[in-house]
Amino acid sequence: MSRTLSQIAHNSQFDIQIRQALLTAQRSGRQVGLLIIDFHEAEKALEPDDGSADLSEAFTAIADTVRESDTLWRITGSGSAVLLSAVGHPDDAILVATKI
Repeated sequence: MSRTLSQIAHNSQFDIQIRQALLTAQRSGRQVGLLIIDFHEAEKALEPDDGSADLSEAFTAIADTVRESDTLWRITGSGSAVLLSAVGHPDDAILVATKI
């Protein structure tokens, strides 16, 4: 299922969802992962007219890569964060980062 940029979580939800994920992980004995992605260098290389569309496509591709239970935030114009809600092992977060 493809998520659009408008379906990506708003920054005001960032703190709340991280706290909820940490509490849930603590109760269940699982871990959470937080990936920070910065497209700043890629954005600088893009033409001004093309940059916004290309970054929107990148955010959509990331949203399609992570699970529905994970949360993707656009935290700056060229940055995003992915909250992996249930990580069994740190290598699982590395695998998701590699896919992204």
